[in-house]
Amino acid sequence: MRFGRGITAKLRFALSVLLVFAVARLLAGVIMITFFERDAVAWSYALTVLLALGLALCIVAALAMRRWAPPRPR
Repeated sequence: MRFGRGITAKLRFALSVLLVFAVARLLAGVIMITFFERDAVAWSYALTVLLALGLALCIVAALAMRRWAPPRPR
């Protein structure tokens, strides 16, 4: 029973990360087209890689903060 909950939680986390990435990628592309009028930059692989690295950095920072934060009082 505990194994199933763990897998479900990890799958839910992975899907939420993918959803955040997809929404951020779409918004970044639309903003680039709207304000900078550069279609080549807005939908290039470089922007996708930059967003993926930024999202990965945010996840690593959140996990580091969670690990090294002082314990919460109960």
